[in-house]
Amino acid sequence: MTTLEQVAKKHNITLNQARKLKSAIHIAWDYVAYDYIELFGGEYEAIKVHGSSAAMIAEATVDAGRLLDHGDVEWFYSLDADRLKIAKDVYTAQGW
Repeated sequence: MTTLEQVAKKHNITLNQARKLKSAIHIAWDYVAYDYIELFGGEYEAIKVHGSSAAMIAEATVDAGRLLDHGDVEWFYSLDADRLKIAKDVYTAQGW
């Protein structure tokens, strides 16, 4: 399994930024998970649409700037990169 430090290096962000992003993803997901999953008719259906639970969580939290309400992550939205890929990698990385 990839560590958070490895993911940070891979995506050219600092370890501190990766930690803040991971925290914001977890907090945002806590707020939206139930309603988001219900939109698809259940957890299995939601994961099936997204391909994995990590992809589902990344999309649900990154979309519409939801992370901005849950952490110091303005920098994340100005990255010229695949933000969903970064969020998915950070979310699944081992450690904090």
